[in-house]
Amino acid sequence: MFRANRSLRLRPAGESDLPFLWALFAADEVSYRWVFRGRVPTPEQVRVGLQRTDILANIVETASEGRPIGYVAAFDISDRNGHAQLGAVMIPEHMRTGVGITAGMLFADYIFTVLPLRKLYLHSVAYNVTQFASLLRRGYATEEGILRDYEYFAGRHWDVHLLSISREQFLTMREKTRLHER
Repeated sequence: MFRANRSLRLRPAGESDLPFLWALFAADEVSYRWVFRGRVPTPEQVRVGLQRTDILANIVETASEGRPIGYVAAFDISDRNGHAQLGAVMIPEHMRTGVGITAGMLFADYIFTVLPLRKLYLHSVAYNVTQFASLLRRGYATEEGILRDYEYFAGRHWDVHLLSISREQFLTMREKTRLHER
């Protein structure tokens, strides 16, 4: 499975990606944003995570050089209920540049193509939610709720915003933004 546009390419994550993934998840700028929330995983924990069959994991690469710059994953996939969770994390130099959103949307294209899902969910801690502002403003995503004071970090509790992207919203976004031409 490859998905690509002019600037990015996605490919399945594999054993050879373990050093990159461990360094990514251990980076100070990343570790508190990702599932480990400030705890640095061991290389073995990263390996075990990659071997889970209930997670679709992809490496985000630059299209021109094939250099890994991030990771996207679908997890908690429920065929019965028609939804999954979507997560993306980029190396620090690509944070807040829109690359993570583009990679997530390329990955959503794959997910909606191969799985009978109706909706993807994204959880965002309040300090990170501004990265989704343009998707929300344009109607490509919906804020379905807020979990108040849900997550503890840096001496305080933060809200977690529950966002969703329906299949219909995604198809509209893909057409209007010319996702594969970027």
